[in-house]
Amino acid sequence: MKRVACCALLLGAVGVLGAQEGDYQHYDLVRERSELIVEAGVHTWADYANVYFARGDVRGEYTFLTDHTVSVQIPYTFGWHNGPESRSPALYSFGDMAVSYEYLKQSGHINIFLGPRFTLPLYEINEYAAQEGVYAGGDGRYKVGFSVSETVVRDPVVWNVGLSYDVGLPKQERFYTSVAPGNIQISAGFSDLLNEQFGFSFGLVQAINMPLVKNGVWKKEELSLSTMGNGEFFILFEKDYVRFSVEIPLYPKSGAVVVGITYGHRFNESSH
Repeated sequence: MKRVACCALLLGAVGVLGAQEGDYQHYDLVRERSELIVEAGVHTWADYANVYFARGDVRGEYTFLTDHTVSVQIPYTFGWHNGPESRSPALYSFGDMAVSYEYLKQSGHINIFLGPRFTLPLYEINEYAAQEGVYAGGDGRYKVGFSVSETVVRDPVVWNVGLSYDVGLPKQERFYTSVAPGNIQISAGFSDLLNEQFGFSFGLVQAINMPLVKNGVWKKEELSLSTMGNGEFFILFEKDYVRFSVEIPLYPKSGAVVVGITYGHRFNESSH
């Protein structure tokens, strides 16, 4: 679930990128002034034949001095389970809040974004809570990491590659202490503006999740790999945008297909 949120965020950032030259200027990649972007979205999927989920996300992104951006995202997940073994059919919980900072280094048509990222659990969960009918939308673990990405702008196409790495801090379970030594994501894709208002994007995300270290023991056979394909169609307005997205598991194919819609609005000096 956390992986899906990260994929959505990544392509969301690519989806609203405009061009540095030419006619498509109202969603420019490099900000000329301080501005705030606020967006809200809903994503739905089914994990099993009888478990259905809908996740709402609220995200704020503030860019200041053109080259610095702070972003905060808060998810809330609601699910419905109609299995005969469930104590309660309703599942609902906050997920993990994501906080990040990015610095932009620009060189011609090449833009490099890099900075730290943090994950703050809004709901504490342990491995036995699910057995008692308690649901959590996130890992319930504090994480620190960094991300670096590069975009190449060739109006009207924006090409992108990215890398992120997160480490889960020690967490006390019932019988042991666990550490998540690393979650790695490698991404690549592009977005294309068909005209001033409509565009689309495609991308691939490779996730590498290292096994938990439990009381100093690490089992390499628990390493997991997954690959996802992402597609979006977006509509741009002067200060607003709407994105329609689909995320498809490519490996393993047993994962959930996630569809979503996101609305965003930009606030800057020209808004007043």
